[in-house]
Amino acid sequence: MDSGLRLAHNRLARSVWMLLGHACIAIGTIGAYVPGLPTVSFYVLAAAFYARGSEKFYNWLLHHPVFGRYVRDYRAGLGMPFRSKVYTIAMMWTAVTYAVYALTRLGDPGYGQATVLLAGVIGAWFVGLHIPTQHTNREANMRWLLRILGAACAALCVVVAWLAAGPLQLLALVGTAIAAGLAARA
Repeated sequence: MDSGLRLAHNRLARSVWMLLGHACIAIGTIGAYVPGLPTVSFYVLAAAFYARGSEKFYNWLLHHPVFGRYVRDYRAGLGMPFRSKVYTIAMMWTAVTYAVYALTRLGDPGYGQATVLLAGVIGAWFVGLHIPTQHTNREANMRWLLRILGAACAALCVVVAWLAAGPLQLLALVGTAIAAGLAARA
């Protein structure tokens, strides 16, 4: 048996774990095509569910030729490659900016926008500061890219704060601080 595999003893429980794993694979696959919806995060969650429900699907996921390496690395505590982290944060803030813009156009008084910005801030914090970063020699020389991305996120937050009113301004300033912190950590 593969390490990390802890199959449930009850057949019904294994079926539920497998169903949850299949749902995460479906959402993660949709996330590969929808900006802002994570992909690998759902695959990692699916691996955790498959570890309780099915050795066959667990091994399939860990040895998949496209995303298996990312799931294995994350489960081993190695984190995300630098390029993936930059791409993830960029796509997340693109989706957040579009959602805030759409909610503003729909006449939201600020609570929906604040919720979206808060989710973006939490996501940027988690991906940028909580998940370890794998640096290859080539990527170590490209740290400037994360600095530029952080500055762009800060600029987007300032624009959103300028367009909005109320609690949204506070969250935009928090987003600016986090983006600047990500740029400084690169």
